[in-house]
Amino acid sequence: MKQSLLTIEQLNKMDAMEKYIEVLLDKFPVPITQTELAEEASVTKSAVSKIRERLVAICDINILAYEKKLLLSSDSRIFTQLFFFLFFNRLKPEIILKGNYLKSIVKSWNIHGKLSKNLEGLSYDKFFEEADTDKFIEIVLYNLSKIKVRQKPLHSELQKKKMNELGLLLRIFAYFPILEDPFSEIDMALFNDEEEMIHLLRLRDKIFQFIMHNSEKVLRNWEVLQNIDGKKKDVYLEAYLKAVEHYVRKYINQFTSKVQKKAEMKRIGFKIQYSEIGNFYRLLTDVKVT
Repeated sequence: MKQSLLTIEQLNKMDAMEKYIEVLLDKFPVPITQTELAEEASVTKSAVSKIRERLVAICDINILAYEKKLLLSSDSRIFTQLFFFLFFNRLKPEIILKGNYLKSIVKSWNIHGKLSKNLEGLSYDKFFEEADTDKFIEIVLYNLSKIKVRQKPLHSELQKKKMNELGLLLRIFAYFPILEDPFSEIDMALFNDEEEMIHLLRLRDKIFQFIMHNSEKVLRNWEVLQNIDGKKKDVYLEAYLKAVEHYVRKYINQFTSKVQKKAEMKRIGFKIQYSEIGNFYRLLTDVKVT
């Protein structure tokens, strides 16, 4: 039977495993022994042995059988439980968002393939490669991992109601401050060396071309313009496109400035021409407006 929320009993069991779950998340995708888990969690071997059955329930059964080691399972049910537990029960979203475990789960979802298929009409795969989509995901996960929440409610409050009632609402409430200004601390300038910086700037150029290409497609089919004939229609189309381009350039230039500042901080060379949109990527000739 499908179950999206954890019961109080399940949450109580996971509470006892919190420190072990954090260690397993930190070590993923490297399997570890029970002894290593005890050392990393600063507990005795007997303490781990007492909850071994619970640990086995959230670990990869094949790794356990063949290597006698513990590795978190990538099963969707286990992932959902861990995500829900850390995100809402313990209010520690960064624990699961910043590590390799979530990256591994996300990779198995084949997001690039799904975007290419679902955004075929926007020519997504003509502009973006899988490495570009991976960078988008990296940026999203990185910024989500920086989420700060209010002090978690007392666990006794949670026990008064099931998680799908008051308990869940209390935890959702803890994330409300994020919604007040969700873009205030977003950092898209993620790079460690010149190669990664250039990839990011190439992605910037692709985003610009992608938006402008599809803006023209949308505007050409816009009902308002459909009712205008002749040269007047072309004049209106050009005016609307100029307005779109103005704002797109404005925000992209702000992003470029952040990249330049971070490059200076990291002592990575940032050439003058890097500021020019289109320096690393221009519209492909086979991407036609239809």
